[in-house]
Amino acid sequence: MLIIKFSAKMLLLGCLFSSCLHSQSDPATLLYNVKRAEIQVSTYKLDYETKETLFKEGLLSAKEFEDVKNRYQEARLSYVYALIRATSGSFYVSVEKAEKYQRPDGTKWVKLTLLNSLPDIGKTIDEFLGMDGTEAVSNYKELYNNEIRNVFLSIEKDEVLVGQPLEYKINALGFGEKRDFEFQILRDMDEVVVCLRYDLQTVERRKVFLTPSGTSSQIVLTPENFSVESNLGGKAIYRISVERYLTGANVVKLNIPDLSSQFQYEIYDGETRVSDLNFRENDFKKSLTLNIHLPTRESRDVAMDVPVEFSLVATEQGATIEGRTKLVLIPKGIGKIEVKADNLFQESTGSNPVKIPVRIVNEGSRDILDITLTIRGGMGWENTINPMTITSLKPQEEGTFNMSLAPPQNVHPGEYDFKVVIQGQSDGKTIYADEKTFRIKINARTNWALVIIGTLLSLGLIGGAVYGAQKIMKN
Repeated sequence: MLIIKFSAKMLLLGCLFSSCLHSQSDPATLLYNVKRAEIQVSTYKLDYETKETLFKEGLLSAKEFEDVKNRYQEARLSYVYALIRATSGSFYVSVEKAEKYQRPDGTKWVKLTLLNSLPDIGKTIDEFLGMDGTEAVSNYKELYNNEIRNVFLSIEKDEVLVGQPLEYKINALGFGEKRDFEFQILRDMDEVVVCLRYDLQTVERRKVFLTPSGTSSQIVLTPENFSVESNLGGKAIYRISVERYLTGANVVKLNIPDLSSQFQYEIYDGETRVSDLNFRENDFKKSLTLNIHLPTRESRDVAMDVPVEFSLVATEQGATIEGRTKLVLIPKGIGKIEVKADNLFQESTGSNPVKIPVRIVNEGSRDILDITLTIRGGMGWENTINPMTITSLKPQEEGTFNMSLAPPQNVHPGEYDFKVVIQGQSDGKTIYADEKTFRIKINARTNWALVIIGTLLSLGLIGGAVYGAQKIMKN
């Protein structure tokens, strides 16, 4: 028995030395070595069982049987070593969970649960060798360690590190051990890439979907822009994501409890106007559009440039869980020029200037300054505008430009178009009225000399006819 133990240890060292000299590290070679060792074990086992029967029947000497037994033992140990070589260079860190949640202070976090899922090769070796190889295999277990060491963990999005801390160093992760790692993220994400670096060489990247943590029991509202400016009479638009960190299906009601009645609002889920959201099983996130309609005039509750703060609240039906987000609306104002022309069509003989009044009204919500009128068209026509500039128009206030359009001396009969461009300044911006086109029709001038001559000729003919008729009657 001592000879067998000594022989096994010698075989172990010999096998180790030989394998270290000739083994290759690529996966195909390692797998080939395992299969080859497995075939050798089967071959030597069959030979061993045959020779054992002959030895028991006295048909084989003790020395010959011992040689067969040693070859079989060597084949088994070679298989164990090949198996260790094939697995010891592999990495089995599993991402068991990837969750996101929000803390009470509003910060967003990702929690990863990593698992050392290395196969239990030690148990496989024990079962393979059985009781006969207990002492021999103990030497091999020194070569195999179930711990995974020196792993660097980070999370990425679009090839950029997005977590704080940027990286964790895992010195050791024991066999079957689970461990949680948390990263703070600056914005909400649905998926990240988990990056694992082993010994600063091998790198694994795995894209994972982040599921809301079921233990946080929260509803989180995240606006794209929490502060929006909009003109009086206009519409402010907010886009908001609603995440429900709860399990099971339920209804979430939406409400804005602290918004003045001067404002009207509507909420859309896609194209559908809603007042509550129906979350189904495994449905965690929805995207909403909130439209706030502003009044057309200032009031006690609505003043230009004064921020209005309000909250959108989402409440779980039948539960005390709610989420809310603060929103800010800044009413703005701008002037709007409306042209009130009484008549866009005029007729003239071209002998005198055509005078056209152009009334304008500030239909906006802010003063309009330095309003000017420009006339385009009518080549050769002379025009004057009075006044040249209207200094200021308050909301709903009117002003008038008086245009005088004088045609050239030899103007031809026909229709002439004049475009009127009116512009002013409001809230630091240049605003324009809708262009108006005035049309002037020049009629042909009357030649009074010809009219008089024609009239006299007509009267002479009529007089001659009457005189002739009288002569005939007398005769």
